[in-house]
Amino acid sequence: MGRHILWVGLLMGLISLGVGYGYWRIHDPRWQTMVFTTLTLSQLAHVLAIRSERQSLF
Repeated sequence: MGRHILWVGLLMGLISLGVGYGYWRIHDPRWQTMVFTTLTLSQLAHVLAIRSERQSLF
């Protein structure tokens, strides 16, 4: 469980920072909004993906 938490946390963090850096680099003033949105949607997707160990989301 601890390994899963670390892996998913690092993955979400790196993806969010990558998106934020991409928007910051092109001088888009909405880069903070994009970081927040990426974190929010990735956490929502993760919660839906792990809701059950036996049954698929679909």
